[in-house]
Amino acid sequence: MTRLIGGPKAVALVQRNSHRSVIHGLQLSGAKVLYAVPEYDWTFNVFYPISVEEIDRQIREHPQITAIVVTSPTYEGVSADLN
Repeated sequence: MTRLIGGPKAVALVQRNSHRSVIHGLQLSGAKVLYAVPEYDWTFNVFYPISVEEIDRQIREHPQITAIVVTSPTYEGVSADLN
C-alpha cells in the first residue's frame, strides 16, 4: 500500500543510500528530510538497510517524523529485517 506524504508539515526519515529520486521527490513536496546512515559491511562492501534499532532511535530523537522510507532490498540485494 502506498500513501502520499509531503507538504510543509511532513517529516520523512530516509536512509542515506536511497535513490536520489526518493529524496528529491520528498524535497519537492515540501517535506523535511531526515537522513539515517545505514551500517556498512567492509567485508562485502555493501550498505545494509537501516535497522529497527536505528529507526527507534531516530523516532525518539525526532518525534515529529511522519514517514519512514526503507530501501529493501538494497541495490546490492540485502533485505531488511523489520520484525
